[in-house]
Amino acid sequence: MTERMTGFQRGHGRTRLFAVPVLALLFDCIGVWAAFELAFYVRFLSPLTKWFPVTLGVPRRETIYIATVFGAVALLLLLARRGFYRFLPGRGFRDDLPMLLKQIVVAWVLLIAANFFYRDDTWSRLMYLILLLSWIITGAISRWLLFRVKRGLHLRGRGMLRTALVGYGESAEVLAERLTHLHSNGIDYVGWIGSTSDPAMPSNQRLGDFSELDKLLERNQIERVVVAVPDSELDRLDQVVERLTGQNIEVAYVPVKLQQLTSRVETRDIGGVTVLELKAVPLSGWNAVMKRTFDFSLSGIFLFLLSPVFFLVSILVKLSSPGPVFYGQERVTMNGRTFKCWKFRSMRSDAEKGSGAVWAVKNDPRVTPIGKFLRRSSIDELPQLWNIFTGDMSFVGPRPERPVFVNQFSQEVPRYHERHRVRTGLTGWAQVTGLRGQAPITVRTTADLFYVENWSFGLDLKIILMTFYAVIWGEDAY
Repeated sequence: MTERMTGFQRGHGRTRLFAVPVLALLFDCIGVWAAFELAFYVRFLSPLTKWFPVTLGVPRRETIYIATVFGAVALLLLLARRGFYRFLPGRGFRDDLPMLLKQIVVAWVLLIAANFFYRDDTWSRLMYLILLLSWIITGAISRWLLFRVKRGLHLRGRGMLRTALVGYGESAEVLAERLTHLHSNGIDYVGWIGSTSDPAMPSNQRLGDFSELDKLLERNQIERVVVAVPDSELDRLDQVVERLTGQNIEVAYVPVKLQQLTSRVETRDIGGVTVLELKAVPLSGWNAVMKRTFDFSLSGIFLFLLSPVFFLVSILVKLSSPGPVFYGQERVTMNGRTFKCWKFRSMRSDAEKGSGAVWAVKNDPRVTPIGKFLRRSSIDELPQLWNIFTGDMSFVGPRPERPVFVNQFSQEVPRYHERHRVRTGLTGWAQVTGLRGQAPITVRTTADLFYVENWSFGLDLKIILMTFYAVIWGEDAY
C-alpha cells in the first residue's frame, strides 16, 4: 500500500507552474489591449491621417474599450478550446505561433460580425485592416514573451516534467536523442529503462531493467513514461499501463512501424459500422486547389521581389568559377514524375565527373567559394521558386530526390514511395525538425510520411515559419 500511495505524490513538477496558464491569459489579454490601442493611434492620431483622412469620425473611447473586451474574450475562448491554456511540456513558441495567428484572424472576423450589429460607431475597412496587422504583431510578441518567461523558469529547473523512456530499437534511439534537447521546453529527460543488450542506446543514460520498473520510477520521481518497443513486444506496453494503475504518471506510446508512426488514424462510419481509417487522401478537392493557389501566387510575388537578388547572385556565381549560373538536376515529384529542379550552381561544373551521383558532405571540396555561402544560407535553392510557379514543386513537401536515390531508397525503406503522393517541396517537416544533411533516410522518411498523412494548411504555415528559424540557425546545410 505504501509503494502504491507514494505514486500519488508525483506530478508536483507540473503543479509548480500552475501559474503558467494564468500568465498565458494575462499576456494574451495584454496583447489584445496593445493591438487595439496601437490600431487606434495609427489610424486616428499618427501621420497616416495625412494620406488617409478620417472621414467617418473618430470612434468614442468607450467603443474601443467594448471592442477590446469582446476581442479578448473571443480570442481567449478560441485559444482555450484549442488547449492553449493547458500545461504542455515540450511545446515551444514555433509550435504555438501558427495556431495563435489563425485564432486571431477568427476572433477578428467575429469582431467585424459583431460590429455590424453595433451602429453607434462605424469603423472603416482601413481601421479593420490596421487592427488585424496590429493584433498579429502584438499577439506574437506577447506569446513570445510568455515563452521567454517559461524558458527562464525551465532553465532554473522550475516546472520540469520528469520523463523516462521504456524500450529499445531505432525509434527509441531517435526519441532518446530528441528528448535530451527539450530541457528548455519543460522536459527533464532522466534516462531509459530496458535491457543492456541494446548497443544503440546510450549506456550512461540507462536507469535499469524493466523488471525494476516500479522502483526505478519511484526512485527517480518519474512523471511521464514514453514506451517505444518493437511490435513483437507490444505486451510490454500493457504491462507498463497495468503497473501504473492508480498513479499520476502519464504513459505515451510511440508506434514503431512506419505506417503506424505516420498515419493519422480516424474513425469513420460505413453503413452503421465504425471503422478505423488508416490512410486517406488529404490533398484532394478544395484542399488541393487552395494549396496550388497559395503556391502559384506566393512564388510569383517572390520571383518579382527577389529579381535583384537573382541578378546579383548570378554575377557572383559567374565570377566564382567557370560554368553556367543555374544547375538543373533531374528529380522525382508527385506520382513519380521527373522534372528539372533548378538551383544556383554552387559546385564546380565537373563536380560529379568520375564519382557519379553522390550526396554532398561537410567541407565538400567540390563546392566553390561563393557556393559555400549559398548552400549555408540556402540561397542556392531560390531558383526552385520557378519550379513552384510552374507546378513541379510546392513551397512545403518532402524534398525532391534524384531518381537513382529514389530507386535505392524504395528498396531499403518501407513505404518510401508514399512521399510522392504530394508535390515535393522547397522545405518540409524533416528539414525544420533538424533532419537535414546526413540524417538517416529512414528517419527522414518517417518525417516526410507524417507530413503526407497529416497535411493541413495550418501545418504548411507552421513549417514555413519554422523554416526561417532553421535557415538562420541551422547547422546541417552544406
